[in-house]
Amino acid sequence: MYAAYRCATPAAPVYRARYDVAETAEAFELTIDLPGVDSADVDVKLEDGRLSVTATRWLGPAVGEGGTRPSRKISQSFTVPDTVDPVKVAARLDKGVLNLTLGKRDGITPRSVKVEVH
Repeated sequence: MYAAYRCATPAAPVYRARYDVAETAEAFELTIDLPGVDSADVDVKLEDGRLSVTATRWLGPAVGEGGTRPSRKISQSFTVPDTVDPVKVAARLDKGVLNLTLGKRDGITPRSVKVEVH
């Protein structure tokens, strides 16, 4: 479900979510697994050709006098091509699956290259 990697503070690992990427003529489609995450706890940003997805999964109620809640931080980032139109980006969280559509700029058409076999 999640793969942990080390960060600066060993007591607070950040997790990477599993994802799939598909491309159509009109858009790139990303599907990211975020089970147990509420839509209010998901942040999606597209800046300078970089798509960043961060989320917090709350693991239980507040504990102790300070009222801190145990949580799991999830972070994933992607480099996106120049063909992505920032205006055509959409996100939807449904049953723990984040679906991102990164629409392509108008006038961009797929190109095929013939490969010769010698």
